[in-house]
Amino acid sequence: MMGGLVGAGASAILRLRPRFYWDALRAQQAIGPAKAGGPMLAEVYETTAQASTAKWLIMNGHKQWKFMTDGIDTAAGKDRCLGSVGAFYKNSQNYQTSYTTSKYNYAVVAPTAAGQLTEDGAAFPSIARDPDIATSRYRVYLDSSLDLVNDCIVEKSQARSPSYLRQFQVLVRGENGIEDPAGIVTLGWNAASGSRATSTPVFRSMGYDGWWAASILVAANAATAGYGSISVKANNGKWEFAFPGFFNQYTGSERITRAGWPASVARYQYAVKTSVAEMCLRPSGWLAMSVVLPDRSVGNGHTDNTGAANYRFLGLLNLDCSTWRLRVSMSDTNDHLVVNLGDTAGVNFAYLDGLVDWNDFAAMGLVATWEEVNMIKYATLWVNGERLDGVSAPATWYPVAPTPSTMYVGISAVGGSPAECMISRVAYGTNRLNRATARALSARMRDLARGSNP
Repeated sequence: MMGGLVGAGASAILRLRPRFYWDALRAQQAIGPAKAGGPMLAEVYETTAQASTAKWLIMNGHKQWKFMTDGIDTAAGKDRCLGSVGAFYKNSQNYQTSYTTSKYNYAVVAPTAAGQLTEDGAAFPSIARDPDIATSRYRVYLDSSLDLVNDCIVEKSQARSPSYLRQFQVLVRGENGIEDPAGIVTLGWNAASGSRATSTPVFRSMGYDGWWAASILVAANAATAGYGSISVKANNGKWEFAFPGFFNQYTGSERITRAGWPASVARYQYAVKTSVAEMCLRPSGWLAMSVVLPDRSVGNGHTDNTGAANYRFLGLLNLDCSTWRLRVSMSDTNDHLVVNLGDTAGVNFAYLDGLVDWNDFAAMGLVATWEEVNMIKYATLWVNGERLDGVSAPATWYPVAPTPSTMYVGISAVGGSPAECMISRVAYGTNRLNRATARALSARMRDLARGSNP
């Protein structure tokens, strides 16, 4: 096919005859001929090797958080464990108490009045709703307009870790859904009740209905008793907050925006793999992915949990065929999405760097191609309709037919490093892809990244 895409949504991808096409909305199914005939299967597996029957959160096509209703131990749960646009895989522990007490168990700090903290008895926050297990609270508000002098501050008892740095985060929204919380909302952790001391959070736009994630880092200390607080500057209107939580963060973990969990529950690590060793690398081929990264790039202000401008290694896809490898990851040196074509010893004949910065929850369509044209070998990377990197005439190349193997999505390999992102579509082909088609396909993968079907 020359020059472009034919068809709407996923049908345009299928017309390119991919060897493998996977959609997170049907996580246990993949389109492509299996070795034994019939449809290809994909396995959803839990890399932590723990049996999970817990509910978990996904983000739908409108970037709205929803609780799932099926556990991973059920067929329905496995088929939807990555949701319409995936999930955040990294294990992280929430140390807030359950969301079963009124107003998240927060209380107003004097001299402001108790009436400035209210809870709606009927409606859930628009950012997330759990109609099944009653752990997400109704809408909770801080009304700073009732006191024109004193900041409205609420607090609850909250221990900090004696050993680990933690992140305190809360989702906030102005009354009209258009307000920027910067300079108005602050957070704090204090050793004594009523101290009213807060600090400026890092804000991340959730991209839905005016919601922002506000977070601060809480240093480890042997004196674990203390209080977490949320503050709104005096006379700045009414603000809604939802899902306050202290998240366990270890050295090297990213400062990832998350929706809250109802209790002291760990996030499980899920990934997908082809059910048998049936995928093979070829001298010509292409890979297309739809990816949403929850936080902005380093160039746009991302930091890890130590405050450093750094992204650690995150595995998005891996295919090892004998000694040959195709891998997509977040580079821990260049802080970009990269595609590696090389061997399992880590020697690459093509290292394709995404070279772009992005904002919170920005959609990315990634297409990598490799081929031989007029006796010259080329590997090229497109992102969101733009050619970003390329390699020509490398000394090494994929052989004609290496040993077939297993493809992993959402992780670097079995037991490897999981991706802190959402992956909604993956297509892999062993035929040549015209350059103009690859460019158009990368834009289409971007448009499909949130589960939509344009």
